[in-house]
Amino acid sequence: MVQAAVLAISPLMMLAAWASPVNAQARAVDATTARGLAIPPGGGHTVTFCTSPEISATIKIDPPSGGSTRFSMGTAELAPRSSNSGVHRTTDEIIYFVRGTGTAQIGEETVVVEPGTTLFIPEGLRHSFTNSSDEPMEFVWVFAPAGFEAGFRTSGVAPGTACPPQR
Repeated sequence: MVQAAVLAISPLMMLAAWASPVNAQARAVDATTARGLAIPPGGGHTVTFCTSPEISATIKIDPPSGGSTRFSMGTAELAPRSSNSGVHRTTDEIIYFVRGTGTAQIGEETVVVEPGTTLFIPEGLRHSFTNSSDEPMEFVWVFAPAGFEAGFRTSGVAPGTACPPQR
């Protein structure tokens, strides 16, 4: 009974917090400097990773691109018959699969992924993907808050660029 009361109040509390003057000021947009952003097909900042050559990422929207400061978005491609894993300590991630089939592990749970599958991965939860198909697995990713993708810019290299010698 108490749990139901808390759940019934929670949306009202969230709305009140969202509408508070402090949050309204944070949400305010300066109409003189605000602008939208359109990224054409094939656009964005694409990198491959010397330590994980089976995956590439294209940053479409992030603070350096002139996009949002609150989240980042891009695409990634995982090579056929390969896997990749990681953990994001300070960002949540949403992934939407566009092409390819395989599995994803989110914490202890393993799920089948195919085009149209959407995953939510909270910060700090280890996750991995395995592409079991003979075609690349493509997905759209969103990080909130923005910031994790900055590591892509610093640790990735442009496609076709030689990787620096290992130290």
